[in-house]
Amino acid sequence: MKKVSQISVIVFLGAFVFLSMSNPVNALTYSSGFQVQNLSATTANIQIKYYDQGGTVVASPNDTIPANSSKTYFPIHAPSPFNGSVIIESDQQVVAIVNAVGDGTYFASTTGFSSGSTSINLPLLMKGNAGFDTWFNVQNTGTAGTIVTVTYSGIATPDTATIPPGASATFNQATNANLPNGFVGSATVTNTGGQPIVASVMQVGTGSTKAMLGYNSFSSGSQEIKAPLVMANNSGFFTGIQVMNVGSAPTNVTITYGANTQGSLAPTADTCTNLAVGQSCTKLQLGGQWASTYVGGATITNSAAQNLVAIVNQLSLVGQGSAYEGFNPGAAGTSVVAPLVMANNSGFFTGIQVQNVGIGNCDIGVTYGPNTAGTFTPANESFAGLAAGSSHTFIQTGASWPSTYLGSATITGFGATCKVASIVNELAFGAGDLFMTYQALAAN
Repeated sequence: MKKVSQISVIVFLGAFVFLSMSNPVNALTYSSGFQVQNLSATTANIQIKYYDQGGTVVASPNDTIPANSSKTYFPIHAPSPFNGSVIIESDQQVVAIVNAVGDGTYFASTTGFSSGSTSINLPLLMKGNAGFDTWFNVQNTGTAGTIVTVTYSGIATPDTATIPPGASATFNQATNANLPNGFVGSATVTNTGGQPIVASVMQVGTGSTKAMLGYNSFSSGSQEIKAPLVMANNSGFFTGIQVMNVGSAPTNVTITYGANTQGSLAPTADTCTNLAVGQSCTKLQLGGQWASTYVGGATITNSAAQNLVAIVNQLSLVGQGSAYEGFNPGAAGTSVVAPLVMANNSGFFTGIQVQNVGIGNCDIGVTYGPNTAGTFTPANESFAGLAAGSSHTFIQTGASWPSTYLGSATITGFGATCKVASIVNELAFGAGDLFMTYQALAAN
């Protein structure tokens, strides 16, 4: 097979591509599954390699994915129990997402990686923070073994691990004796072997708020960040934005909120003053000025032209949560793809939130891929005149979605100055944290 595309993912036994885990972490037992989308007009021949943490390939099945279609792998091929990583090789361009499940009631989603970096950043890590702890897996996507070092903000003693090529290592902040209870901070992960590395983080709440939120590491930052979905008092949901300074000097950060699509509240900007290098700050869309409903997007800038990274946590007071990574608008294009879109899928549906990150108005089109779970063919959708910085939501539920749909989507912006960023929310109504979010991925 001639390899033209390689994706790394952290999966948990039962779900997706990069990290797989069935051993208990944070008192939960995890499983995972993953969705792979073929972006080409030619059938993709793929090989899925599962690496345990010792670097052994424990399974390596071959498969095909039809042109412009997607395929779900659940359960995964690795033997149980399994805590490790996956590399997907393909002769066509593919992208992937991972859905993770803890104890059958905690849900989170992350995306696969097409490349790694010798140094990565994690904006939000916690130990004993109002019932929340974090843990993460670091994968060595290079060709030689390496020693990785995790440096936590404000903590003198780092974590280290030796990771073979293709394999991963787990870092659990709940059991890290060097972190004080109540720790909320960030971390930088480096390695001595000069190998590319990636990581996926799980935020796990087992206290009064029972939810799991997943996000991916950042290999670089940008002076401006876009967040397609920010909320306050939205049917019980609100968001929190965590911003990390990954530059070389302190800076003042400003978070500006876009047009409100669900009410009259026009929030004023939030600021983080004198944010030090390697440090992060949190702004919650809860309390204070957030007394009424707000649904929109946000733009994060800074005063000293420093590189930043950010994540957005979405939470409800009844115990549902998800997270996504902020977007670098300079890297955005006119089209992104969503490997997993659903309607009436065992109670799950999706919502696609699109933000215009360009400088002029933008017409948005959503094209749905083949239905892999039924005969229903959804109509493509569109929205005209989306203003710069504003967002629009396409929800896969209601009268236009009468039957089961399990497929993918391509989101495109039309206009000379149009660029788009998008996230996909996966939701179901019922008991537990039935809420996941992932970033739509570049289509090239």
